[in-house]
Amino acid sequence: MAIQTNQEKDLLKLLETDSSRVIADMICAVTEKHPELLETLLHMSFDRPYPVCMRAARALQLYFDAHPEAIIPYLDYVVANILEAKIEGIRRNYLKIIAEKVDLSSLEEPGMLISRCFEWLLDTKVWPATRIYCAEVIAKFSFLEPELKHELKETLVFVMEESPVSLKGRGRKILKRMQ
Repeated sequence: MAIQTNQEKDLLKLLETDSSRVIADMICAVTEKHPELLETLLHMSFDRPYPVCMRAARALQLYFDAHPEAIIPYLDYVVANILEAKIEGIRRNYLKIIAEKVDLSSLEEPGMLISRCFEWLLDTKVWPATRIYCAEVIAKFSFLEPELKHELKETLVFVMEESPVSLKGRGRKILKRMQ
């Protein structure tokens, strides 16, 4: 087992405190001052038990909102781990960043992510927010690989028939952008 630095111990204490926005913002501020903790926080978001992993993922989502370029060196690691993540909130936080902030041309192997996003989009047991970000990720890829547009359009039309209002609304916006 690796020896934890005092900064890592402090970060873990914050993550164990609660899931409030104030704590997430404090973690972002610490990470901004000590960017070497970014990798530690990433590992915590995938390796620690719930709720610490979820809180780390939320803090990272806020951090990457402000610093989207910081995820690029870790993008393949993040994608590999969200494909295996059992906690949907972790997937949702990272998919949001990928959908909204990441230049997808920097992803080495997008095939598995695209495939899994289609699976999650079609899965009615997956939370609507996660499904929305999956659709956004696929839509973003479809501008790099236009052959995905037709498949996404058909999938969205099918999914929107029996979906919550939030997914229908975002689906309509995505379809409109793709015309």
